[in-house]
Amino acid sequence: MHWGTGILSATIFAFPHNLYKDKKGDLKLGFSFPLPFLTSGIYYWYLNRTRGFSFAFFSHSLNNLEVVVAIIGNQISRKNNEVK
Repeated sequence: MHWGTGILSATIFAFPHNLYKDKKGDLKLGFSFPLPFLTSGIYYWYLNRTRGFSFAFFSHSLNNLEVVVAIIGNQISRKNNEVK
């Protein structure tokens, strides 16, 4: 395995996760470095190299699903708290 390739790939994977929209709606790049996305990018690269693309893809998809469920749960919780 070439860890340099994995780290470079993970860095490229991490930076788009640091984009945000300002008050005007313009897309900006944040100044902080998204370390959690870098480490997960390295992990998915490692899975791809050791277990194959399908395994890495499924793991990444499962992680994304977890985030979506958390966001939906948060929105439902906020709506329920507003009603009271």
